[in-house]
Formats: sequence, structure tokens, C-alpha cells
Amino acid sequence: MKFKYFFLIFFLFSCVEDVKLINRNNIQVKKTFISKGFTLIYNDNLIKKKTIKKRIDGREYVILHSFLERNTYVKILNPINSKTVIAKVKYKTNYPIIYNSVITNRIAEELELNYEDPYVEIIEIRKNDTFIAKKAKTFDEEKNVANKAPVTDININVISNELENTEIRSKKNEYIINIGEYYYLDSAKVVKNRLINEANLTNVKIKKISKNKFRVYVGSYSFFNAMKDPYFAISKLGFEHLDVIKIN
Repeated sequence: MKFKYFFLIFFLFSCVEDVKLINRNNIQVKKTFISKGFTLIYNDNLIKKKTIKKRIDGREYVILHSFLERNTYVKILNPINSKTVIAKVKYKTNYPIIYNSVITNRIAEELELNYEDPYVEIIEIRKNDTFIAKKAKTFDEEKNVANKAPVTDININVISNELENTEIRSKKNEYIINIGEYYYLDSAKVVKNRLINEANLTNVKIKKISKNKFRVYVGSYSFFNAMKDPYFAISKLGFEHLDVIKIN
């Protein structure tokens, strides 16, 4: 028995020492920033509506981001078709939290994004990456070409009709807005009634997860665009950290 106690004390002491060694050596490992989520495709109406404050050129390979610093290079991936684009953070700024970035029309076209489900992955390109110099040169060349090439506003409704029979269009996703999980069913019912009465939502549901866990959620929605207005309506009621869950 004494041996067991001695072993436990020795094990704990060893773990603490390891932590001290790490702190003493001041080892700091910066993780590469990766974000998966829905992007906001830029147009001038976003400025007029004050959705965003920074104006960008729709012909450039640039993005707006709330976390990454200005002039940071990123790789943007469309996981549906594996197409990627190298872009640069034009400004660090705020935008609605439901999005993970703001991109230009040119980037959206290059990635062949579905405008009703603009899901992308944002991957930071570190300065010490071996290919950053080459990509930066390519970026500048593409920017010069982009500035000379005309671009027209994209009508989302038209795009949607054109994609009606495509493979991407046929693979519909289902999303729900997760409000939260509650210990008591009565608490979940209070939240549900508030969403119905104050946010004018009709598809609020409660799901029993376990004996003392009840999930309140809104949905489902077949497309991301269909859930934006309900999401903002819920946010205005003071609900924070709303999760968008893909269920299909």
C-alpha cells in the first residue's frame, strides 16, 4: 500500500516538473488558424445596410476577417469540390458572427460556391511556409489581371435556378439552430414559448437527450440562407453562442 502511495506522489510530482520545464524554457507553439463555416459574399449593399463597415473590391482576391491580422495570407477551400484560392486579409473587422469571413465575388466564382450554402474552410498560411513567396507573387499577378477584368453583380436567384439540376443542388443539407440544453423540461418550455412569442418563430422544438437534458432548437432548414433571418431574430433576444448544427 505504501508503495502505491509513493508511486502516485512520484507520478504527480513528475507531471508538475514537466510543466515547469516547459514554462522555464518559454516554449510557445503557435497553432495555425483554421476555421470551418459559412462565408459572407461581399456586395455594396452590405455597406448600405451597415452589415459590414469595410469596403472591398469584388474583383480582388481579398477577404475580411474578424481574427486574422491585415495582410495575412489564407487558403480558402470549398470542401464540396476541393477547389482552393489563395487570398489576403484586406482588413480586420467585425461582421455578423454567423459567418467565418467575408469574401469577394471573384473568390466565390473561383471556388464555384453554392450561393445558398457558401460553406468554406479558412486556413492561415504561415510566414515560414516554403510556398508563401511563390503564392504571394501569383496573388499580385492575379490581382493585376483582376483589376482590369470586369465583374458583374451575381443574382443569387438566377444562380439558384441554374443549379437546380446539378449534383451539388441535389445533395441538400439540413441545418438546425441549437439554442441550448436545459436540465428541466419546464425551463426548455419557457425558452420555446419566448422564441415563439417574441421572435415569431413557428418551428421551435424540444428534444429529450437524456433524463435531465432537453435541447431547444429551431429548424430544420434545407439551406443556409433560409436560416439567416431566424438566426438574427434569435440573436436580438440576447441568446449567445448559438450553434448551427448540420444534421445531414
